Amino acid sequence: MPYAPVPTVSLDQCVLGVVLSCLAPSILLSACNRESSDSAPDVRTASAESTLLSGRFESVGKTTRGTVELIARGDDYFLRLRNVKVEYDGPIHIYLVGVPSAPNTASVDNTELKYDMAPLQNGAEEQLVALPSAPDPALRSVVLWNPKYGANLANAPLQE
Repeated sequence: MPYAPVPTVSLDQCVLGVVLSCLAPSILLSACNRESSDSAPDVRTASAESTLLSGRFESVGKTTRGTVELIARGDDYFLRLRNVKVEYDGPIHIYLVGVPSAPNTASVDNTELKYDMAPLQNGAEEQLVALPSAPDPALRSVVLWNPKYGANLANAPLQE
């Protein structure tokens, strides 16, 4: 029996207070804890990059390969997908999901904290998806989602 599509929230519909957290762990370098301009400057520069979390895609509904990283460049945050290939020709969306792992469609359906970040460029060597700021620390999985059938195609649990 096919699953019903999961209601999603696009970034332009999000209230930043829901998506972002000033209580993020120190590795996420929350903007709420930045020092004033009178203190020492931030040592990170726009070109400095750090990997905060990473994961490898695991097949759920379709055979999938590739990796994903949550990275910081200065005050900017991105999901970087590398060599992601899903054995599916239809549209695929990248979801950031508030569960430690999403091994099936029900695990995505049953969480309210999920955001449709962007369409997947299936087969691209690298895809960079900009985040509006440091993500909520509860967002710990990246899911490749079939919007037509409301199905989880692949999951990448994010680890430090």
